Amino acid sequence: MKRLYRSILPVATLAGIFMLTACDWSSGSQENFNTSGGSSSVNISGFYSGNVNGGRAVAQTSNGNITSFTIQQSGNRVDVIDNQGSTYVGSIGAPLFAGNLSSGTVQSGATVSTYQISWSGKDGVAARNINFTGVLTLVAVTDINAVTSTSTSTKDSDSGTDSVIPPAAPDTGTGDSNSTSNSSSSTTTTTNTYSFSGPTSQLQLQGTWSEEAGLTSNVSAYGPPAQGNIVTSN
Repeated sequence: MKRLYRSILPVATLAGIFMLTACDWSSGSQENFNTSGGSSSVNISGFYSGNVNGGRAVAQTSNGNITSFTIQQSGNRVDVIDNQGSTYVGSIGAPLFAGNLSSGTVQSGATVSTYQISWSGKDGVAARNINFTGVLTLVAVTDINAVTSTSTSTKDSDSGTDSVIPPAAPDTGTGDSNSTSNSSSSTTTTTNTYSFSGPTSQLQLQGTWSEEAGLTSNVSAYGPPAQGNIVTSN
């Protein structure tokens, strides 16, 4: 598969993305959660192979060589195992969608969405407890065209004024006078459904690997193609 990334995000850049994606969500299917008019059923489970220091996933550890991760997502929970057999548990945040999703086409090389991800556990080979914080980026490998639909809703509204002659006033024969005006407004919504299957996209994991009383290092790994749908409306 074509690989789109050749560098590791600086820590400052990662910190900025964390601030934007700080909204976590409870367990369940991702399609139940919305961000900026969109919803996602994309699952990030799969095998992530290293892309730093000769094929490592973690640039450096106190001992051993972590070259890959296998990630299993269930709702916002992630279970992770590295190639050395160490296991970790963490969470993934709600997606932050790119602004170009309203156009109906995502061009090759464009970012589709980003997710904050973190986990912790013990690296059994390095014999250190670790904390990982980072981002997953979903990028289009080919042009992806949405299935677009539109719907129109109409809302009726009534406005009126009533005037009543006070009882003590002379009877002029006019009684009550009423004036009423009716108006309606319509709203058109455009919905774009982007489907991900096969080699149309790629996930990339980047972040910071921190050992307790040990090393702090960069993480970079290529993931699998995304699977699922992203739906936006405007």
